[in-house]
Amino acid sequence: MIALGVFGFISAVSTFSLILFLTYRMAYWRRYYEKPLTKNQVVLLLYNLLLADFQQSLSFCISFYWLAQNKLVGPSKTCFLQAWLVHIGNVSSGLWVLSIGIHTFVNVVWRRKVPTSVFIAWAIGIWAFSLAITAAGPIKIRNIFVPTAAWCWIKAEYRWERLYLHYAYIFLAQIGSVVVYSFIAIFLYTQVHYAGGQQFSTAQTSGTTLKPQNDPFAESQKQILRTARYMVLYPLVYVVLTLPLAAARVAAMTYHNPPREIYIFAGAMMTSCGWVDVLLYTTTRNIVVLSKVNDKDTPSQWQSFRMWVRRMFGCGNLD
Repeated sequence: MIALGVFGFISAVSTFSLILFLTYRMAYWRRYYEKPLTKNQVVLLLYNLLLADFQQSLSFCISFYWLAQNKLVGPSKTCFLQAWLVHIGNVSSGLWVLSIGIHTFVNVVWRRKVPTSVFIAWAIGIWAFSLAITAAGPIKIRNIFVPTAAWCWIKAEYRWERLYLHYAYIFLAQIGSVVVYSFIAIFLYTQVHYAGGQQFSTAQTSGTTLKPQNDPFAESQKQILRTARYMVLYPLVYVVLTLPLAAARVAAMTYHNPPREIYIFAGAMMTSCGWVDVLLYTTTRNIVVLSKVNDKDTPSQWQSFRMWVRRMFGCGNLD
């Protein structure tokens, strides 16, 4: 359990520090930027992901309390708090990772900036859903949060509640992220492959703006490949760090409960999402440059997708 507490503490400190930094920059944006940072949807997506990671990492900081007690005690207020933070942190972080993928898809494939009203509604919806799905368990079943393996969570006998209140959304985020980013990667690499040596024009990703050239698509091969590598980092980290625990929980549902050490290892990996996301942001922040898409100068969603299909499959006419 020491590993859970240590990695949880590292993630909590790092995510909280970056949240404070971004909050300060949002409040005093005139000192550093030409436009309000709150207008940058990519930064806002990452900001919300950090909030989710922070809650998850806080839950594992409670491991130090259990170590001091030399046991997990539950049902109790502390046990409830840890289970609540684990649950809402896991669900919300998965949904925000998937949201980053969808946002990137809209920017890259459709070449559109998500309307502000839609973005705000989506953000509110994610947090409202995460809160509701977390509260549903204890509202439906009294004392549902108890010690399980190395931390507190939903009692093992409630297998179906674990599935539809938690697992389903984690698997959705994992599978959805892989599918969305795979499609985006194919889209970008196909543009490069079929460019015929020409440079492409504007290819706005969720965080990268490429300068326009003659062709209405993208820029240089080097910039496009760099963009593709950047985009895949967040879902890759999420899938790699959450898959061990997901696998362990699925095994437990089939009555093949892994040993406690496996849960500790998997939990330490999962709570590392926070500090790894912070590391990713700090090392790639210069790439996160947002510009507005001009609807008059940018091909429509159908035009962009049609041109890509032509390049990839050699279709002559899709009208």
